[in-house]
Amino acid sequence: MSGMRRILMLVLGCMLLTGSAWAYIAPPGWLMDKLATKRSQTGLRRIKVQLKCKGGEETLYIKAGGKVRRERADGSVELCLSGKCYEREKGQKKYRLLPAWTYLRYYYFAERSASGKRYLALMRGWGVNTKVDTLARVASRVAVVLGAKNWERDRPQFWMDKDLYLPLRFMVLDDKAMVQIDWLDWGSRASGDWFPGRLKVSRDGQEIENCETMSVDVKQALPDEMFKK
Repeated sequence: MSGMRRILMLVLGCMLLTGSAWAYIAPPGWLMDKLATKRSQTGLRRIKVQLKCKGGEETLYIKAGGKVRRERADGSVELCLSGKCYEREKGQKKYRLLPAWTYLRYYYFAERSASGKRYLALMRGWGVNTKVDTLARVASRVAVVLGAKNWERDRPQFWMDKDLYLPLRFMVLDDKAMVQIDWLDWGSRASGDWFPGRLKVSRDGQEIENCETMSVDVKQALPDEMFKK
């Protein structure tokens, strides 16, 4: 019996240690600094991304300094400048202003320089209560969740990979609707850590965007003329 008790005590001790490692959540400022460090380490200044979306293939161009151009399969063009995004339909000359959350899909990649303080300010500006946190799972990844507990899906919140320090999910309010942006499948063969393997967006649970990354190019020159309205 004494041998069996020792084994049981060892198993229990391992479970407690594992539980402690799972339960610890670092302060939000430290987490955002890690997120910024990860972004800085990539040295990303520009990127061309080929996407396969439900509506067909698209090309996304992102350049540091908040510049984004997205050419859609239907001929429309999305353009983001200084944190605001616009859309021009095929055959039209004028752009219309898109909802404020639209730029959040690209913020991590488009900002001129990574900053933990700016990331923190961004989240708080969108209503994320960074004093509330928990841990959850996204597919096989463990995520730190800032802004809500496990059972709360009606509050603004930000999810990041606990070990890779990469963004996984951002949930924000658009009027009274909850918009969920997912950056999934980091480390895929097509995109590595340059860009997520899948980009998804839903509004009140209704999917409005689901794109798979087919390839990335971080060397192609992207002249500023590409991003003019």
